Amino acid sequence: GCDFVEGLIDSISGSHLLLLADDDALVPGALELASTVVSDRNADLLLVGFVGYRHEDTAQAVDSRLIANFTGCVEEYDGAELCLHYCNGWGIGPKRHYRAPRMAHSSAIFLSRKLIASTREKQGSLLLKPFGDIGYVGASFNAKTVHYLDLPLAIIGETSVREMVGGLPGNARRAPPGHGG
Repeated sequence: GCDFVEGLIDSISGSHLLLLADDDALVPGALELASTVVSDRNADLLLVGFVGYRHEDTAQAVDSRLIANFTGCVEEYDGAELCLHYCNGWGIGPKRHYRAPRMAHSSAIFLSRKLIASTREKQGSLLLKPFGDIGYVGASFNAKTVHYLDLPLAIIGETSVREMVGGLPGNARRAPPGHGG
């Protein structure tokens, strides 16, 4: 759980951390590309594009039109505004348009040790219970600038059962079509 991962965070030796869910993966070369962007931009928080696959599908084909829409550009966003965007998407706060990258996923972010430390100091931990994977929201709020690389470097597993609430007895819930977990 969250406490176990928080303990592991203290033992990282690199400059950045990527938490990758058990059904997610990185494409070959992803770490090298992310490292180059982090270094070139001095990025404390880097989001990267992703493609999804559904566990229930027997044929796993990636739509080539989706891949063609990635630009390869690095974009910069205000961290606090991006945090408000996430909250707004969950129905928190008044409806408003916030400037944000076209995609973000908790298994497709790289966090600097410095940003992890400041986030933990301000919110008590990086990972927020019961949704441990959404620590990026607090990290976004604590980052002056969030960088986004518009390339599909992560492959995210999706399922019709929402893991965030489905892990507790009696709480399994179906996600709307096209909104897998």
